[in-house]
Amino acid sequence: MKGKTLDKGVMDTLVAQMDSFFASKIDCSATPESPIGFELHSVSFAECGDGFVKVGGGSKTLDWSTEFAVVEGSGGKAVLVWQPAEQELLSGSRLSQDIAYRFEFDDEGKISKFAQESDTTAFIADVGTKNVATVLSVFDKAKLLLKGNTLSPALMATLAGELASSYAPAVDCSMSPASSSGYDLRGVPFHFCLAKAQEFLGDAKQVDWAIDAVAPVPASGGTSILLWQKNAMEVAGLPLTMNSAFKVDFNVAGLITSFAQELDTSAVFETRARAASLASEASLAAQLSDLVLPGFLLGCFVGSIPLAVLLAHCHRLGSREGYSMLAV
Repeated sequence: MKGKTLDKGVMDTLVAQMDSFFASKIDCSATPESPIGFELHSVSFAECGDGFVKVGGGSKTLDWSTEFAVVEGSGGKAVLVWQPAEQELLSGSRLSQDIAYRFEFDDEGKISKFAQESDTTAFIADVGTKNVATVLSVFDKAKLLLKGNTLSPALMATLAGELASSYAPAVDCSMSPASSSGYDLRGVPFHFCLAKAQEFLGDAKQVDWAIDAVAPVPASGGTSILLWQKNAMEVAGLPLTMNSAFKVDFNVAGLITSFAQELDTSAVFETRARAASLASEASLAAQLSDLVLPGFLLGCFVGSIPLAVLLAHCHRLGSREGYSMLAV
């Protein structure tokens, strides 16, 4: 373990080496009152190991020392451990802290129960900071590609390729699922999510966006990030500014496993309807303008018929009689 980054692979190796010291089913916990802590009952040592990856995944234990004490009256079946440790967090920052353990043994001398206590504050803050940085990086990369461009399946496929390394192989994604035009996908490749979003937005143009706020959810241990975005688009040629809110979830490996977006889908439909109405009005006006000159000429022609008839009749009369008739 010393100097190694804690992940499932490292933990599985440790479990294989130490499994014989543990009963087949044990109770285990690690700072269960913490958002990233756990408490398990009647599970395998391997399952406990997965819990520890959840708590400290991505960190390194650089060095430690250990002090032991047998609990009086336990008959040697309960042992307390004090372990000052030097650790390197996910972000690369260093942490010196004390870690405490309590072990209990069964009649065969195997560990049947153990508990760990430590201050997880630094781990939570570190995970949150790293995941916020990942979210901001994802949005920055997307902005470089989308800003000023019209959305299309090809553009979204390119974007999916650019961002794929930040996402788990299968993710959950949603956009305003309460709306009839929204979606809620489970366990799909990331590019499915982008294709679905483009299907709703059509050939809208991404003008710009600004992130107003971003922060980790404290109760998540830094694994859930909330983001508020002011979004400027052109929908069917008309400007539309609206808010978009996101919730992004991460796994212990720092990959995005889920993201949800909330926006007012009715604003998009209303803008499309308004654009269609304006286009219809413009088309009608153009048609009417084409009829103005022919209509004028027709009116002149029709209006001239009575005058021509009258002049022809006057020609057959004497000039004085004709003048008198015209004057009447």
